[in-house]
Amino acid sequence: MSQERRTHILRLLQAGGGAALTLTLLGFLGSWHWFLDLFSHFRGQYFLTLAVLSLLFGIRRHWTSTIVFLAGAALNAWILHPLWAGPAGAKVPSAQSFQPAPPLRLITHNLLYINHNHTLTIDWLRRVQADAVFLSEVTPPWSDALRLLTDTYPYQHHSPQLDAFGCALLCRHPWTHLEEKQWNQAAGPSLAAVITWQGRDLLLLGMHPPPPMNAFRSALRNTTLAQAGAWLAAHRITTHIVLGDLNATPWCHPMRRLLEQIPLHNSAEGYGWQPTWNVQSPFFQIPIDHILISPTLRTTTFLVGPNLQSDHRPVMVELQPAGSQ
Repeated sequence: MSQERRTHILRLLQAGGGAALTLTLLGFLGSWHWFLDLFSHFRGQYFLTLAVLSLLFGIRRHWTSTIVFLAGAALNAWILHPLWAGPAGAKVPSAQSFQPAPPLRLITHNLLYINHNHTLTIDWLRRVQADAVFLSEVTPPWSDALRLLTDTYPYQHHSPQLDAFGCALLCRHPWTHLEEKQWNQAAGPSLAAVITWQGRDLLLLGMHPPPPMNAFRSALRNTTLAQAGAWLAAHRITTHIVLGDLNATPWCHPMRRLLEQIPLHNSAEGYGWQPTWNVQSPFFQIPIDHILISPTLRTTTFLVGPNLQSDHRPVMVELQPAGSQ
């Protein structure tokens, strides 16, 4: 390869690294404008791009580019590190622990309303035997198919819609209270249920706010998350679980505001990078499906499930009380 061609390739790589670094910084400005907040979602991609480029330029002894790209990679790594480090103050079970009580197994999954392969999902849900399942994008045909699961999940509440904002809650055990919450008329309902587990009341809130595809939908998502946070903060039950396709990554502005509003942490923390959407895109996958839990609970298992022909993968967690061994 000629020197001129190598120089041209290096300049293209420098431009790509500069773009990744610029997008990294723009992602911090999400509180200023909805469009800037979109750049906050791809921290994993920025980290990988800048880390690889810093290595390549280090091999080539281009030290200025190496240092700049390494600094950008480190900045994104700092934002992402809770996914590996776990929640702050998390209690590590003792090695001399007794056999714990059965965990609470929860699932959330966006079915994709145009996905007509119902059997794949029905069989998987029957196999995993969760205690509670929150499903979004439930249409009337999906609702009919889910009723085939009454042998496994006898307690069901369905709010199907023709568009992407229907939902359903499936439970193995009865809830003590359930209500639909309509945060705004332009979005679908959320489902709030109270269940009793290990002698305590838990408040489950299943949500699917609109995706931030434009200024209007972004504002709807932000308002939905903020109103849900305010409602949870005022609720008499203080142990909360928020689950669903929240159309937000953990480090975007509205999600950070929600986690500041009420004491919740992401059940994925400590389990590494496990994106849930978009299944069809190998490089641009991001985690937007979440199970957020109160500090009185801890995650013992976190899994991103198989491809069920939706554009999302399901999320499954197992929980125990935070102080249990």
